[in-house]
Amino acid sequence: MLTALTGALAGLFHVLAGPDHLAAIGPLALDGRRRGWLAGWTWGIGHASGVVLVAVLAILLRDLLPPVEAISAWSERLVIEHVRSQQVNT
Repeated sequence: MLTALTGALAGLFHVLAGPDHLAAIGPLALDGRRRGWLAGWTWGIGHASGVVLVAVLAILLRDLLPPVEAISAWSERLVIEHVRSQQVNT
C-alpha cells in the first residue's frame, strides 16, 4: 500500500511540476470549457494507463529485470539520444 501511495504522489508531483504537461494540454483547453474538460480527461486517462501498464509489467517481471539503476541509466541514455536527434532534425 505504501508503494502505491508513493507512486501516486510521485505521479501527481510529476504532472504538476512538468511544464511539458501544461504545454501539451493548455491549447486544447482554450477551445472551450467542455472541450477543455474532455481533452484533459482523456489525456490524463491515457497518461495514467501507460504508467499503470508499465508498473504492472515491472511487478510481473521483477525477477527477470535488471536492477533499477541499470534501467534508469539506459532510460537516461535513450532520452539524451532522442533530444540529440531532435536537435539535428530542426
